Amino acid sequence: VTHSTMDVDLEDLLQGSEKLRAAITEDAVLPHLSRSYAQIDADARVLAVGGTADGVANAHTYRFLAMQGIDPAALDPTVLELSGTGGVDDVTAGDTWDGDVEKLLQAEQQAVLVQAVQHAKQLVSDDFDSTYWSAFATDWQLRKPKLIEQICARPLPPTALERAPSVPGTPGAADPLSRIRSARHTAYARVFDELLTGHAGSSGDLYDRLARAAAGVDGSAALDGSAAKLHASWMLLSVMSASAAELRRPAGRAAELRASEQAYQSRDPSLRLSLLRGALRHLGKQQLEALLRDVRNNKADAQLGGQRGLEYVSAAMLRLDRRIVPNTGGAVVQLPGTPDKQPLWPLVYWCVRSGDFEAAVRAVKPVSVNVPPQLLALLEFSATDATNDEQTKQAILDAREEYWANHMDYEPHLVLLYAVLAAPEPKKQLKELLPSTPLTIEDWLWFQLSMVGALLLAPQLPRRQESGDALTSLQKKLADEYGEAFFSKVPLVYFSVLLHLQQFERALAYLYGAGVWAMEAIHFGLALQHEGMLSCGPSRFADGQLLDLSTRDAPRLLLEAMLERSLPEWVKEDPVGTLKYVWLLRTPPQDKEALITTLLLSTGQAAALVQSISFIPQQSKRRLLSHAALSLKAQGLPTQAAKLLFEGEQYESLAQLLLEELSDKILKGGCSTEEKVRVAQLRVDAKAFLSQWFTKEAEEAQQHGGDLQRLLAVADVIELGESWRRSRTQPASHAATAQPLDEMLRNLSQPPLSGMLPTHMAQVETAQTSFRHTLRPEVQRVYPLLIEAVMEALHAKYELLKDTRSAGGFGGHELQHLRAQAEAVVAFSGLSLWVAAEQLGQLQLTTITSQRISSWLADMA
Repeated sequence: VTHSTMDVDLEDLLQGSEKLRAAITEDAVLPHLSRSYAQIDADARVLAVGGTADGVANAHTYRFLAMQGIDPAALDPTVLELSGTGGVDDVTAGDTWDGDVEKLLQAEQQAVLVQAVQHAKQLVSDDFDSTYWSAFATDWQLRKPKLIEQICARPLPPTALERAPSVPGTPGAADPLSRIRSARHTAYARVFDELLTGHAGSSGDLYDRLARAAAGVDGSAALDGSAAKLHASWMLLSVMSASAAELRRPAGRAAELRASEQAYQSRDPSLRLSLLRGALRHLGKQQLEALLRDVRNNKADAQLGGQRGLEYVSAAMLRLDRRIVPNTGGAVVQLPGTPDKQPLWPLVYWCVRSGDFEAAVRAVKPVSVNVPPQLLALLEFSATDATNDEQTKQAILDAREEYWANHMDYEPHLVLLYAVLAAPEPKKQLKELLPSTPLTIEDWLWFQLSMVGALLLAPQLPRRQESGDALTSLQKKLADEYGEAFFSKVPLVYFSVLLHLQQFERALAYLYGAGVWAMEAIHFGLALQHEGMLSCGPSRFADGQLLDLSTRDAPRLLLEAMLERSLPEWVKEDPVGTLKYVWLLRTPPQDKEALITTLLLSTGQAAALVQSISFIPQQSKRRLLSHAALSLKAQGLPTQAAKLLFEGEQYESLAQLLLEELSDKILKGGCSTEEKVRVAQLRVDAKAFLSQWFTKEAEEAQQHGGDLQRLLAVADVIELGESWRRSRTQPASHAATAQPLDEMLRNLSQPPLSGMLPTHMAQVETAQTSFRHTLRPEVQRVYPLLIEAVMEALHAKYELLKDTRSAGGFGGHELQHLRAQAEAVVAFSGLSLWVAAEQLGQLQLTTITSQRISSWLADMA
């Protein structure tokens, strides 16, 4: 090898090494390593491999050594020979010793030096390898989430829900027993089934159970991308729900909403603040898990040791993150039991970012200088988890004043802590404070929500009423300036962002419109509404919209409309199983029954009502059968309606249907002759049905058919009253005139009317109690007509007896009995009864009727 060739090779080697280092590490910061004697020797010997024995160092070699801070003149000349010959080996290679002690000692010294150089060379090489791969691993852990997000931002292949693979046990796979439902939806259905049957534990556990179902914990494969995001969303709702539990439900009624079951009020300040704190706890928990995972994966470099506490984990993370270098003169802290000092404010930042304010306070305590007192006080106040919002507000205001007085001297991490704890500059961006740190969507959410939390307690300036608070402003900014594309093209990512910002209604409407995620939106909607965290509007809205924006409050989600759109296909496959989703709605029973009727009739599955449906109360099931039968009848399908009730052997429902029809006919009154014939025929059919029912199932008929019996008897009494009125216009004897009256009053004392009206004052309270608790509304609402007819009969009978007595007959005792009975009937129809009944919208005594009753009673006084 010539000198010129050797020089070129050495320059190329150095340049290539620098290029390779830059290509591998990019912007990663590695420790500076000065070239040592051993490295120079190693490079020289590698270049000299295969060379001649007379290789001599040239000027380039001496200049290179001088640039590295090495004095070539102080080195042994044999070391500068680039060949593999000469030097120590030659000195020690002699066969005999010539007796020169100095030469022998010099040779031994050179041999020891060569061994030391070789050993040092190996140590430096090992140290470089360890440093490089440690830095590479740390940098990879930081870059990996960002790379995954960038990959996810590109169009993904069809999800498991889209292609519905038939792989049993996979969360997103299709259920092998279903053509249209995934295994995850089947797992959700099991959770809802347990909720309906009362085996789901406390209501606060609902989100957690659904999270496990989304993750496929019940014996399935590991989490894929969508399952992980769904699991995280469910866990977010679980933490938020627990944080606001006391505001969503009264004490002692953990499984119910407020007593009035009013709509969820998303603008309630206390509720919004509690939900926000829950979202921050969830983000902190996620960050803590990430910290622990990174430290566990790099135990040697993290040097965590056996200390407990998040401050030690944060210090270990700082050892791994070589981008954070303490500023000259910046505050540092050495935690007890740790081998080194760490920059104070980055360490406190990791504690606060992970939601552990107590650890942040413990980290600050050992530092006696450079700790802003108001910030420390705010940290200590936050660590106590205090609920006194006024004290928190004052602590925030004090910290803001301290910030504006000294912020020019603060390092970035200290400014960041002020931003999230006191929000002195609400328009600050996280990227400005941490320019070299790869940031995630969760970091952005944590930063923004932390500032909003401070601003909700201590607003910067008084806001106009219509502009809303800080959270409202952030929600508006999200919609106007950011939108879905700012975060990710993956629907579940933007859905999670909306959940964090308490835009539950918009989140579900967005997810529902994302095509393959429509059924996920329905499951989230049912759970949110059940837990009192969703504002729902009417079941229908114009133009097929899913949000009702007509109110000044948050938009209302049309959850019932979503179910009506999406469930028909499920109803065709599993009608009874699909009805569970409808029955989970937090709406009045009549609304749920109407939706069930619509779904079953529109899909031709009304016959499903004859099956065993344990989660629907019998009373509701009876109403469902009646509604379905009435709907079929209204559509001109009376045969199908009768067949539905008959095949289901729902005699109770049939009795209810007849009860409603007959009650309506009685209340209408004054109908045409043709209608009277139909009413008479209806009464005949009802009596025939009762007769057949009592013959076939006497006990059940006695238990459930009594109201229909009583209503038929009431109809007979009213009919007798009308017959008596007609007979008054025709001349007849006293006995003939009194006969209908006697029959009416006699029927009142016999079953099934006995006890419905009192005969004397001692029975009034019992009759009222029986009225309130044993009679159906259909019977209750005809009482005004019954009372009017009975009072008219008592008055007429009284007048007939009074005329007979005036003519010399007897009847004084009977007159007293009639008057006592009339007084008891009027007392029965007193204020307490009618107030209780009018709340149900069932009883209405007109003014004219009340006046007539009062007049009759006065005549009998």
